[in-house]
Amino acid sequence: MTLLKHALKGRVSYGSFDSHDVQTGAGYEKNGFSQNYTVNYRSTSGYRDHANSDKNSFSGKWFYTPESEKYTVGLIARYSEANADEPGYLSLQNARSNPTMSNKWNASDGGVREVGQLSGHLDVNLSDELFWSTKSYANIYNDQRWVTFSGVESQQERLTNEVQYGGTTSLTYRPTIEWLDDFSLETGFDIQQQDNKSRRYRNIDRARTSTTRNQAFDFTVYGGYLQAMIKPFKWLKITPGFRADQIGGDFTNLVSNKSFDVNNYGTIWQPKMGVVVTPIEGYSLYGNWGRTFQVGVGAATFKTNPNPVNAAPSINDGWEVGTKIQPVDWAEGRVAYWQQSATNESSRALNSAGNDSVLIGATDRQGVDVELKISPIKPVSVWATYSIQEAIVSKPPNGNANLVGTQIFNTPNHLFSGGIDYQISSVLKTSLWTTGQGDYYIDDTNTKGKFGEYALLNLDIGYQVNKMIDLQFQVKNLTDTSWEYVWYNTTAKESAHSPGDSRAFYGSINIKYDL
Repeated sequence: MTLLKHALKGRVSYGSFDSHDVQTGAGYEKNGFSQNYTVNYRSTSGYRDHANSDKNSFSGKWFYTPESEKYTVGLIARYSEANADEPGYLSLQNARSNPTMSNKWNASDGGVREVGQLSGHLDVNLSDELFWSTKSYANIYNDQRWVTFSGVESQQERLTNEVQYGGTTSLTYRPTIEWLDDFSLETGFDIQQQDNKSRRYRNIDRARTSTTRNQAFDFTVYGGYLQAMIKPFKWLKITPGFRADQIGGDFTNLVSNKSFDVNNYGTIWQPKMGVVVTPIEGYSLYGNWGRTFQVGVGAATFKTNPNPVNAAPSINDGWEVGTKIQPVDWAEGRVAYWQQSATNESSRALNSAGNDSVLIGATDRQGVDVELKISPIKPVSVWATYSIQEAIVSKPPNGNANLVGTQIFNTPNHLFSGGIDYQISSVLKTSLWTTGQGDYYIDDTNTKGKFGEYALLNLDIGYQVNKMIDLQFQVKNLTDTSWEYVWYNTTAKESAHSPGDSRAFYGSINIKYDL
């Protein structure tokens, strides 16, 4: 039997800051073979001065499943190229008095970024009880930027070239066991490899004056896992498992012509356990415990000076308990409490000349997550999420007692989102929603101030003209709230501010055609 399907989609948008957005998509399916394509283009002048940007992207997806459905094989390709000017960071005073400005030293800042991905997929039903899945991928990332962070610093040319590739394979066994409600066993292995080059130069208006970094390094993570899903009864599900990883790689500083081995992290074991209890339909209690890990970023992963000895990985142990409820069809919610403790945690050192990370030390985190969604009457839906968290340093790496109990920098203490969706009629719908976060300290001593708090309100109005065409009008930052991203520049010894967009209006036409 021949099954034939066609689908065409298009979207054209225009809005504030002279923003243009064109998106197109096409899909075709016949006799188990499907192919999908997208081509997109976006350009904008930006909210701030010297903030022009444009981006082209393409993706394709090709999959085949025979009539027997014994296997599925597929290929996915994605590619994008973006060009952008960079308005730079402002001082606190300028960010407050003239947030759209760009400093004179940022006049030649900007860059181009290229991203590509190719992945192959194979899923096979070996039997009614045995399923095999495998995926391989290759990514490229090429980035050339010219950036000037302050008036006391030179322009930097940053060249990043990365090739990332790897694969993952898993085998799932799901037999029928009479004395169990359900059971499955899954095992898998994966490997991820990176071959990276990181170069930096001092520049004057994009003309190189000296070399400050020339690094070449490869980084490999490989490991395997085993996980079970056990349901002794319909109301009880247990998911024990563990994973083990190894780290490999080497690093060469081409400026000094010296090479270094990766830190000997050993085998990193990561057990986990999850339990879900559903005593009454619509009411569940759950608990999770698990271990993850973190290693240094960039050069800090290797035994480079001034850290030539092996550094241990950061081991993160965490647990969570919570409840999910759905007492009626039109209301559901979730509440959870969690904790996490980490050893020698690290963070990327912003504006680091050596591509290092900064050691934060042992840390403790805890928080509460709340989610709610209700539809009291058919055309109205209300939803909200709120997370509150505490993240502190419990044992600093240098033994500085003044840092004990300080909050981890650049970590807001709460995040939230929520909205109201209202289907006014069969052809007209509206949505009003908000997103936001709390403020955060910008330095490890918690003495340089707190920034970053905001709450943005957005509005969507959609009108269905006919089966093929709908119109959309959107207002972002409806109340014209001032908001920004802030970090502390240790070279200039001042906070660096990047103001977010003001109130903006966008309109779009969406076209969908199915055959």
